[in-house]
Amino acid sequence: MAEQFFARANNPVGPMAQRDPAAFRSGIAEGLQDLGRAGQRVAQNEEALRQQEAEANRRIEEIQARRRESHVVADGMGRWAEVQADVATALDEARRNTKPGAPDYEEQADRIVADKVGAFRQTLPDDPEIIDRFGPMLAQYAAQTKLRERGWALERKATFESDNIGKWADAQGNALTSEPQSPVFLEDLLQHTDALFGGLDMDGTTRDAAVHRQKGQFVQQFFDGYIGAGQWQAARAMLDSKQLDDLLSPDDRQAIAKRIGASEHLAHREAEMAASRVRDQARDGIDAIQAKIRGGVVPSSEEMRAVRASAKAAGLDQSELVELDVMDVQAETNRRYAGVPSMTMRRDRDALEQRIAQGKASEPDQIMKAQLDKLVDAADSREAEQYKALIDQGVQGKAAVLAQLAPRGAAGFDIAQKAQNGLGYFTLVHPSVRMQALQGGEDLKANPKLIDQNRASEEFTAQIGLQGRSLNEQAIEGYRTVANAIYAEEAKTQGFEQFEPTVYRRAVNLALGASRGPDGQWRGGMGLVNGRHVMLPDWASAEQFSRLLSRSDFSNARYGDGSPVNARDVQKNYTPVLIGDDRGAATYVFVNAAGQRLKTAKGEDYTQTARPPAGAR
Repeated sequence: MAEQFFARANNPVGPMAQRDPAAFRSGIAEGLQDLGRAGQRVAQNEEALRQQEAEANRRIEEIQARRRESHVVADGMGRWAEVQADVATALDEARRNTKPGAPDYEEQADRIVADKVGAFRQTLPDDPEIIDRFGPMLAQYAAQTKLRERGWALERKATFESDNIGKWADAQGNALTSEPQSPVFLEDLLQHTDALFGGLDMDGTTRDAAVHRQKGQFVQQFFDGYIGAGQWQAARAMLDSKQLDDLLSPDDRQAIAKRIGASEHLAHREAEMAASRVRDQARDGIDAIQAKIRGGVVPSSEEMRAVRASAKAAGLDQSELVELDVMDVQAETNRRYAGVPSMTMRRDRDALEQRIAQGKASEPDQIMKAQLDKLVDAADSREAEQYKALIDQGVQGKAAVLAQLAPRGAAGFDIAQKAQNGLGYFTLVHPSVRMQALQGGEDLKANPKLIDQNRASEEFTAQIGLQGRSLNEQAIEGYRTVANAIYAEEAKTQGFEQFEPTVYRRAVNLALGASRGPDGQWRGGMGLVNGRHVMLPDWASAEQFSRLLSRSDFSNARYGDGSPVNARDVQKNYTPVLIGDDRGAATYVFVNAAGQRLKTAKGEDYTQTARPPAGAR
């Protein structure tokens, strides 16, 4: 109910209206109620704001925690990559420094991995979630790395043990095959085999098989020693005793029996040949005496008695005499080889020369050899004369001549030399570079500046090394001429402005007969063997020759003072020097830097012959 107000005026004031007290109390209550409701709304709004603020703070904390975790994980990832690199470096270093066979490598690798991974794990915060993120990766890496390194160590162990077992077995095998050994020696060796193989890290089944196999090999080599020495009777007696049958298969036993039979047959044959040689020697003695008599030389009584004693011991009839003297031998030689190809004469002459070198030739043999020298020389000269007109036609003519002569080996070389001095050395180069060599020779004549002769001479001398000491001046000049020609053609083609040592060294190698096979390997020529230049057989690469040489124990070689050689010293300080090549079978002497050669027990030059394997030529 509205209150009544009265203006101040000089109007008379009437009585004020009175409000009901109950009505007044009702209005106050309503106002208080409105005020209470407003306060409640304010309180509710404040609670909502507090909740919103708490939610915002929680979300901010989550974001910050997530960022902190992301930083820790990313940092850990980067540091883990560095740890992996450190582990790889440490393992590589450990591999390089480990002993042959890697006996302690597995434990060392485990320590490296455990230490590096453990150290990294210690850098991670003590947060289960972080640990859970990195833990499986670290465990898997450690396990896989240890397993991989264990595999590497086992591979090195297997290779090391296999190589050393092989070396030991080869050494014992050499002792068994080089000369006959007593059964006691073999028995001891078999016991040693049990003892040594018992110390190897093998399971029982594998060890038993390896021991049985190795013992069987030793038994076969034991028989090889007796058979190789011609003691087939002793070998047969031991085989028949059956004491070693438990280590031989039926096939092995049969093979040994066949070899014993072949050795027996060879022994009988050699006995027959020896008797025949004795008879031949007796006849040679009679021939010599008769030749001297017919030549007007009176033999002494001592010579006569010696010839009669020799003839009687050989079983010759006393009436058997030789009808030839020196002139008769020469005449007979001329008649025998009339119209015979020079190749046949050369072959027979070489056989006689070998007998002379062995001290087994009779005087008629020596006379025949000298006469054959003349016949071969004459035949070569006649054939060489036929090629001169073709040679005069230039490079193509020379190539045609060489195509005919090169396949004939030494004979072709001699004929080419007679046809034109120096041409023989072009027969020694591989057909693939022969035309280049011939053309290069012509290029060099036209332009001597294609090659620096002084530099070339120095390189040539350095490359042939000790081999050069075994070559005469004519051979050295011949090889050098071919090398210069090959280089000159290359220099002209490539337009070299200065001397190229690498190209020249290859030219020298080609001049010495080197060729590259379908497999890309160089064979023949000069090769580096144990760091020294060696003239290789035409079928062998430097690697093949090195392997052959490494298997030699030089057991029959002696130093100049007669003492046995040390195989390792020979490999290190002696150079194989080629002194002969008979259809690929290359014979070498061994010379040190001072020019001293290895000797045999008899004081002769010690030699080894490298023979081509089947199918190599």
